Amino acid sequence: MIVDDEPGLLEILERALRRGGYEVTTHGSGADAVLDMVDGRLPDVLVTDVRMPMVGGVELLDYVRDRHPTLPVIVITGHRTTSSMRGVPVLEKPFAMSTLIEQIERVAPRA
Repeated sequence: MIVDDEPGLLEILERALRRGGYEVTTHGSGADAVLDMVDGRLPDVLVTDVRMPMVGGVELLDYVRDRHPTLPVIVITGHRTTSSMRGVPVLEKPFAMSTLIEQIERVAPRA
């Protein structure tokens, strides 16, 4: 699952990961991602931006840590991270797609 409020980046990430053989769900807001997870659609990995309107990456990470503590999370950001991101891989924008794929493989290796 990829969550980012930048539609262009969301589309680029989705296309690249699908080409890499990943099944991808995208959301333009943290609130939509939470609703998807509440409905039982838990991803293998959550990739989320930090700064988004209303429900941002920090709030989304808090939700996941409280309700799905084993769900791997990767944070992408154009801003400095906060201490609440401890223990979570953080990629600063711009990043190479290969770096994101390496992180995904590291936190949730394919069988």
